Amino acid sequence: MYKLLVVDDEAIEREAIQYFIQQAGLKFEAVEEATNGIEAVSKAAALEPQIIIMDIRMPGKDGLEAAKEIRQFNSDCKIIFLTAFSEFEYAQKAIKVKAEDFIIKPADSETFLRVLNNVITDLDRGKAAVEAVALELPENFHDGTGTEVMVNGPNGLLVDRVCKYIDQNYSKCIKLDELCDMVGFSKYYLSRIFKQYKNMNLVDYIAFRRIEKTKEILKDPRVSIKEISSLVGYNDPNYLTNVFKKWEGISPTEYRNKLCR
Repeated sequence: MYKLLVVDDEAIEREAIQYFIQQAGLKFEAVEEATNGIEAVSKAAALEPQIIIMDIRMPGKDGLEAAKEIRQFNSDCKIIFLTAFSEFEYAQKAIKVKAEDFIIKPADSETFLRVLNNVITDLDRGKAAVEAVALELPENFHDGTGTEVMVNGPNGLLVDRVCKYIDQNYSKCIKLDELCDMVGFSKYYLSRIFKQYKNMNLVDYIAFRRIEKTKEILKDPRVSIKEISSLVGYNDPNYLTNVFKKWEGISPTEYRNKLCR
């Protein structure tokens, strides 16, 4: 079983969380409460919880500041943030303290339990993976092991922001450096989480959106391939043709001819 720390300056929120847990029959080794960020850091140090559910906005030390301090001595705990805000700014900051997910307040029991059960499942998988590696150590030493990445946490907001930017700017020259500057993360980090969420890299996603738009415009026989090339962000129509063939297996002209049949 795992240890849980609940942090919120509002008693009614802490009581609601306890109620959801009891009603669902979830069992923990220990469940502690803290009413502010300062108390959260202190109790996290003493309890060493595997899961922390914490409000972002609290008087004094807020949840983000508390999480940053907790990470200095407990880098593996799963942090779920409670917030009344779904702004990207919070997602960006939460990623830096390795938050697992957001719960937008006021949360219903179904949403709360779904997020909490996802985290528990993630912990169970990590524990099983470690145990499996431990059993294999005498014969075959592995350098490390990973667990499944959450797909509904703050990283999702970051990926959504990047996708929206690409969708709105595919007709322009889009550089990876610009995307990294926009979200404030390194090329490696952004590329890695984007691939996890979209099952394709950033370059392929940009090409995919451009080809999808090309297919739409090809329905209008009045627009030349050269004009389409410019409209979707390619300066050279020959390059568009090559990319189009890669994705569709035929040239833009052949695709248009098929539409006209």
